[in-house]
Amino acid sequence: MSNFSQRQVACADKAYWWCLPVFILWITLGNVAFAAQNTPLKRDLADASLEELMNLKISTVSRKPQTLKETAAAVFVITQEDIRRSSANSIPELLRMAPGLFVARIDGNKWSITSRGDSGRFADDLLVMIDGRTVFSPLFAGTFWETLDLPLEDIDRIEVIRGPSGTIWGANAGNGAIHIITKNARETKGTLVSGGGGSEERGFATVRHGVSIGEDFHLRIFAKGFSRDNSFSPIGAYDGWRMGTVGFRADWDMNPTNLLTFQGQYQGGKAGQETTYVNSIVSDSPMTRVEDVNMAGGHALMRWQHNTGDRSNMALQAYYDHTKRNELSFNESRHTVDVDF
Repeated sequence: MSNFSQRQVACADKAYWWCLPVFILWITLGNVAFAAQNTPLKRDLADASLEELMNLKISTVSRKPQTLKETAAAVFVITQEDIRRSSANSIPELLRMAPGLFVARIDGNKWSITSRGDSGRFADDLLVMIDGRTVFSPLFAGTFWETLDLPLEDIDRIEVIRGPSGTIWGANAGNGAIHIITKNARETKGTLVSGGGGSEERGFATVRHGVSIGEDFHLRIFAKGFSRDNSFSPIGAYDGWRMGTVGFRADWDMNPTNLLTFQGQYQGGKAGQETTYVNSIVSDSPMTRVEDVNMAGGHALMRWQHNTGDRSNMALQAYYDHTKRNELSFNESRHTVDVDF
């Protein structure tokens, strides 16, 4: 309160118009903290019965909702409750909870994740999706994990399939599939503000707001950003990581049998790295150069779901995805259009 009072005095001496946003933010954070303290905790999954766990719904194996006991595959589900109780700050850190996945951190912003076979940053044949949209790179059939950034509070669950049971989604799922499924906008009403900072996690913040228009249309918008310091190394490291993301999701319950979903997101950032190369004009010896990899991209998605009965449904999904990456070793500018029925 003393810092806040000092700001009020400073504003009175100069121009006090900019104190209003500070006051609103102060009140908002207080309300969010009060709501968090008075919100009852959800039931711990450790207290759930075996029958309840087996009836957990998944949709990645056969591309339709089914219970875990009906699935003939090695499946592990990371629920929102798992995410909330974890100390993870990124999707790769969450995947450490899945048994059978080899998750290793190469440096401050690079990861090696695979479910079988040789591990490495460019491990392939592990299909990664977010709400049915593939996010792997066709350059090496793997994933640049540092580009996957979305509020962890918006994730409903992560379904992890080990082995070729996920090849119904395509040949790139030969070693497994990871499907990140976000919450329906109906479940994210109200305002969420979170943030923090420190010596390593220099700063991170998430702002999300969800509204309902009538009884059938639900919308959420969000903004997220972070800055992380270089990792520790006796000889020094240049692998700092910073990124910003904005996006939205809208869900329209047209009638009891039809659901329409719209999504959009844009992100941009920089990731430090040391690149070793040979310039035969200058010298035949390898040379090392530090650089900031420029990463940017965005997507727009539309999905229509029609439930024709308890045991049948149909869906039409179309999305546009743009990825841009600029670094010393290569440049990539990719446009993807995908239609699936």
